[in-house]
Amino acid sequence: MAFNVNLSTRRLEVADAIARAIRYSNGGLPCVKALGLPLEDRAIVQVSMNLTDYQRTSIREAFEAVAREAMKRGVEVLESEIIGLAPAAALDEETAAAIKLTGDWREKVLERKLSA
Repeated sequence: MAFNVNLSTRRLEVADAIARAIRYSNGGLPCVKALGLPLEDRAIVQVSMNLTDYQRTSIREAFEAVAREAMKRGVEVLESEIIGLAPAAALDEETAAAIKLTGDWREKVLERKLSA
């Protein structure tokens, strides 16, 4: 699952540091790959993640880890986005609200798209 968290800063080094702290290859969360990216058109940065097993590390756990690391650096989380689709077991209304998901969360549920 591709999952991004947007931060209230344009400092790429902040997003890079958060990505390093949470990605599995650096001792962070299991099944998480992450990097920091600039969003030049919005003058912000994001932590872009691939969650390779949402049952080992949920979307919410990944979001909360980014939020904790951002807080340590004096930065707020603006919102998050899922690129593509997520299994219904990984995303519900409560989770969508907790992770500040942009748009209609129902549009991101794989099973809903398959049944449409």
